Amino acid sequence: MHFPVKPLGTHLVLPRRECDDPDGDADQYRAVELPMDWGQVRRQFAVAFIVAFALIGGLILGVVVWKAAR
Repeated sequence: MHFPVKPLGTHLVLPRRECDDPDGDADQYRAVELPMDWGQVRRQFAVAFIVAFALIGGLILGVVVWKAAR
């Protein structure tokens, strides 16, 4: 799982038409920089926080149930 720390940018990745690999056996791609997609950045941070809170909440609930059962 990846947690975004700082958005680096938004790029469209396309296959290259010509291979510039000397051996000619590597897949070739090029990245076209696009304007920053801030909606995507917000969604990624929201998912990271929801997962973190769910894990922490589940851990706390598990400890409470475990202590109550003792």
